[in-house]
Amino acid sequence: MKALILKDLFCLRAQAKSVLLVLAVWLVISVTTGNGQFFSALSVIYVILLPMMSMSFDERAHWDSRALTMPVTRAQIVLGRYAAALLMGLAMLTLGCAVTLVMDGAEQLSFCLGFFFAGVLMLSVGMPLVLKLGVEKARIAITLCYLIPFVLLLAAEKLGLDWEKLASGLPDIPLLSLLAALSAAALAVSVLISVALYSKKEF
Repeated sequence: MKALILKDLFCLRAQAKSVLLVLAVWLVISVTTGNGQFFSALSVIYVILLPMMSMSFDERAHWDSRALTMPVTRAQIVLGRYAAALLMGLAMLTLGCAVTLVMDGAEQLSFCLGFFFAGVLMLSVGMPLVLKLGVEKARIAITLCYLIPFVLLLAAEKLGLDWEKLASGLPDIPLLSLLAALSAAALAVSVLISVALYSKKEF
């Protein structure tokens, strides 16, 4: 498993300069606007999704067909990809928390965790699609999956939906706890679906 995680991380070395440049630009914007949450939100989600997008390198190199000749199972290959994404997300969460702590104060750190859980949700949706459709074909489907909820929320707001009234009728559950539970459940289901898809895939 460790070797599979390292393989995914090494694949990202080719994108290291561009990734660091993007993160640096976002950090500068956060510093100039005095909003550390901006950097934390974008960077955590961006980094979590990177290993998923790097699977295009595996496709071009036909890595999967070669990997199956090694003493690793298909489930381990899939789990390695999730693990790489989560480890990178946790690393960026640590950095994002540090930036937020310095710029916004300790009371805003919960937002960093919220962004991390949101990234886990996006990973949970995207990984099965990538394994089913391939990276290039999955890009449009993933984009739609991410955009549709935002469009629906905006449309509901335009139609005058009273969110405060709606929320008052819901159980009094902390939003962060709810998001954590949803992301954990989504991740578990996503892993099961991804393993099943990968087990049936031919290379």
